[in-house]
Amino acid sequence: MGTAVAQALAKSGRDTAVWNRTISRAEPLAKAGVSVHADVGSALDASDAIVLTILDLDSALKTLDGHFAALEGKAVINLMSGTPALARETAQRVEEVGARYLDGTIQCYPSDIGAAEALINLSGDRAVWDAYKDAIMAVAGRSTYVGEDPGAASILDAALAGTVYTAGPGAFCEALAFLRDSNIDPTRPEVALDYWFDLFRAQAMQLVDYVAQEGVPCRSPTVAKHHAGRWSARQHYGCGAAEPGDRRCSRVRKFQLRRASADDVVPAEVTDTNDRARKLSRFNPLD
Repeated sequence: MGTAVAQALAKSGRDTAVWNRTISRAEPLAKAGVSVHADVGSALDASDAIVLTILDLDSALKTLDGHFAALEGKAVINLMSGTPALARETAQRVEEVGARYLDGTIQCYPSDIGAAEALINLSGDRAVWDAYKDAIMAVAGRSTYVGEDPGAASILDAALAGTVYTAGPGAFCEALAFLRDSNIDPTRPEVALDYWFDLFRAQAMQLVDYVAQEGVPCRSPTVAKHHAGRWSARQHYGCGAAEPGDRRCSRVRKFQLRRASADDVVPAEVTDTNDRARKLSRFNPLD
């Protein structure tokens, strides 16, 4: 990721200096006009804005340890993942030495860096965003400032990339595996995957407006219907693939379903939950 960011900055015509723990990995960047430094201190001295693209925020703090004084008067822009609390702690440490801090989370792959549709969410010092917005947009064209709280970008990352984007494709893979194990080819046009994608998008946007309303009880009818659907899916996964005793619905899949609904209360509408589905909710993956 760091290589892609450096290349994008250099390509946009900005003077770019880099440091890497393994200098041989950074040396090829010299061909793109990037100044490669052998130690952290010289790289910091060569820059007015410090962009952190190390493994994670913990690693970045360890790298900066002993060099915080060199940050005085500079802007520090972190682009690596971390917790909201750690982002706020980093902002405080940076500001204590007279520097300014902007925390970011990259919402795309290295191959997308430099593209107009690439996204980075950033939060923290608004003055840093205003001063370096053009440079950041050269790295990711859809980059967005999401608020003054340094932890806001990490919260978005956890909620959307960490939960929706990670769990969503995982659930979709389970659905595809269920179709395959039931001898239904998911690539058949009759499966109408495009219909379900469009429906999910439409309902997801409705849920955004719904959940945003203050005072909405979590057990209201709309939410209860989703709970009912989850219990129905559990029944189908437990019983739908084949005859009783069929092991094609794997233990891992059963365990995932159990974990997903571990805290659910069965909705009042669901009155026909059979014994097998109830046993599934108590499934022990180790037995």
